[in-house]
Amino acid sequence: NPLNFLSLQLPLLEEKITKVLELQEIYDAVENASPAEAKELLDGLRELKRQSSLTDFRASVEKVLEACREGTERSKTIVENLRTFARTETIGESRDHVDLQQALDATLTILFPLHKDRVTVHKEYGSLPKIWCDPAQINQIFMNILGNAFEAIEKSGDVWVRTSTLDNNVEIVIRDNGCGIPLPIQGRIFDPFFTTKDVGQGTGLGLSIAYGIIKQHHGEIQVESEVGKGTAFKIILPVDSREHTKG
Repeated sequence: NPLNFLSLQLPLLEEKITKVLELQEIYDAVENASPAEAKELLDGLRELKRQSSLTDFRASVEKVLEACREGTERSKTIVENLRTFARTETIGESRDHVDLQQALDATLTILFPLHKDRVTVHKEYGSLPKIWCDPAQINQIFMNILGNAFEAIEKSGDVWVRTSTLDNNVEIVIRDNGCGIPLPIQGRIFDPFFTTKDVGQGTGLGLSIAYGIIKQHHGEIQVESEVGKGTAFKIILPVDSREHTKG
């Protein structure tokens, strides 16, 4: 999206610059012209200025440049967060000490098209230690659950992301005020291939994958939901999953 935005702004800037170059050419011609020719050229210069709406030229160029700067910064942020999400610098190292809140922020940035202008995200971050985990897998959990939260909100609404520490565990709660999950199917949402979405709209693997990853990290996931009021997923992960594999 930012790159598309930039591609739309650059032709506007090119058009403005072309008009300025035309004015520069006429000005140069005036300097070397006879008085009669100069008068004719100046008349043409005034008409070109009028047609080009150059009275607000500076403001319009500054506006386009600012838009380009914003698009560039937005693209830079997305690339940085994609790098954080994929953790390409640790390929070959399956686990590392990971800042979960940085991972949450990266996922929210990647999912921005799903919630921009319609869902307000409330971050309630506590003080968390870095946890020993597989960063790509943890990001996959956040991607699946946050993606579901945004999709559960039909028009506009809110999503809350809360983090806290409890003993040797960290707790992440992702809550939305969307459509909710009917009680009879809440026990099936982590089953592979189970989905309430229309045919072709979902594989039914997102929550199943998240469940499997959490169990691999010796954690747990809980869900509370009420139709018409929303859903909350609570993820509990040990600070150091290696403690559970000793012995």
